Amino acid sequence: MRLPLATCLAALLLAAPALTQAHAQDAAQATKQEAVKPATLHLSVHAEVKQVPDLAIFSVGSVSQAATAKEAVSDNAARMKAVFDGLAKAGMQPKDMQTGRLTLQPEYQYEPKKAPKLIGYRASNNVEIKLRDLDKAGSLLDTLTGLGANEISGPFFGMEHPEAALDEARQKAMKTATARAKLYADAAGLKIARIRNISEANISGYQPVRQMARAAAPMAMKADTPVAPGEVSAEITLQVTYELAP
Repeated sequence: MRLPLATCLAALLLAAPALTQAHAQDAAQATKQEAVKPATLHLSVHAEVKQVPDLAIFSVGSVSQAATAKEAVSDNAARMKAVFDGLAKAGMQPKDMQTGRLTLQPEYQYEPKKAPKLIGYRASNNVEIKLRDLDKAGSLLDTLTGLGANEISGPFFGMEHPEAALDEARQKAMKTATARAKLYADAAGLKIARIRNISEANISGYQPVRQMARAAAPMAMKADTPVAPGEVSAEITLQVTYELAP
């Protein structure tokens, strides 16, 4: 049964005040909840601790060029055998040596309006070495170039065990964050109530600091090559959220 239009309109008019009152109560409750919501302060703090490195990483290898693939590979193998023998004689442990790249590629001569012409092959072999006695770095490089290594990059200095330095950086970052939070709270007339969240980012205990030019030929590096380790950093970034109160 359909109700008359007048009856429906009357019902709506009677219900409108109640709906308006309920909406007003909801809005007031939301405003009240927003008013009592605690203020928060989010800080991002970076800290670092510098130390003299105790580890240097080099990439050492040899590049050979020849008319045939077999000749290129054979020459490269002989060169790298001398390099590995030299590393062993210098006291390098197998665990501190890892082959990083082996390649054999054809080489072409390109001329305008002509098809590429095969002119030979290029073979290369690189090994990554970890050196813990940094005083031997210069003499080791000189020895390796004399034995046939003609491709060297590095050193990349770092800490073999950065955990203690990273913990020191964490403490330093937390002290800085707390002092900075207190500064903001005092300026706003508030106090630090509690810490709501702490997270870490950008953790680094191994930082490359320089890269040596690549040697182009066995005699490209002179005797007594100087190597300066300098300092490396253990770094960390903390994200800290504080809750502030009156």
